[in-house]
Amino acid sequence: MVTATAIREEPETLKGGLSFSLVLHGVLAAVLISSLFFEHRGDSWGGPGGAITVGVVGSVPAIPLPKPDVVTENRVVDESKGLYKPEDKAPPPPPPDAVPIP
Repeated sequence: MVTATAIREEPETLKGGLSFSLVLHGVLAAVLISSLFFEHRGDSWGGPGGAITVGVVGSVPAIPLPKPDVVTENRVVDESKGLYKPEDKAPPPPPPDAVPIP
């Protein structure tokens, strides 16, 4: 069986990847430095004279909430009183015509 292998005569270099990384880092540094000089000068919310106070809740007297008309009974899902395993049930009483074991 014949297999084809690719043999390179010259070794691989890091020139392309390294230059690409340096360019990207340079662009990132330029953007960060330029953001120091060109900052956003838009409206600032809640600045001097921009905030208001709302006192609606303090002036309203307490409003009673309506109570529900339907009352449901709570039902126990598990009748066992044990915490991890159910309690043992009492054995059923023997039938009246049973013969005692000697």
